[in-house]
Amino acid sequence: MKKGIFIAVFLTVFALAGCELFIGSFSSSINGSAWEASVYGAVKNGNQYVITGTKNTATLVITIPGTSEGTYNINPLDTALDALIYTPDYNNVNNYYLSTQGSVNLTKVDQGRLTGTFNVYAKNSVTSSDSIPITGQFSNILSN
Repeated sequence: MKKGIFIAVFLTVFALAGCELFIGSFSSSINGSAWEASVYGAVKNGNQYVITGTKNTATLVITIPGTSEGTYNINPLDTALDALIYTPDYNNVNNYYLSTQGSVNLTKVDQGRLTGTFNVYAKNSVTSSDSIPITGQFSNILSN
């Protein structure tokens, strides 16, 4: 299920790729290392936004369980929502990091453009004991 959602979001972002798509920015610190998406975008899926960014073979997907400005806390007991998924190499989709705690703050929603920050801890899907901090911001990202 997660692979299907990931692939659908990934393909949607690339299908939306146009001049307006790359006006904003999407950057992060992943376990202390700077990371900036070279391709990014967002889709509104019902009552949530899904923001996807890629750089080389790494992908970062953030799901915001709402469409209004505010802070969305990650609840590890809510198995229906994976707020953040980081895949270091999308050629190996079995090795990914899944958020376990933290929050996503949607600070601005204006004419289909999203701005906000995120601060989470994520566990590795293979080792399950390897937890890393992932923080960052997205600014002026176009959503459908």
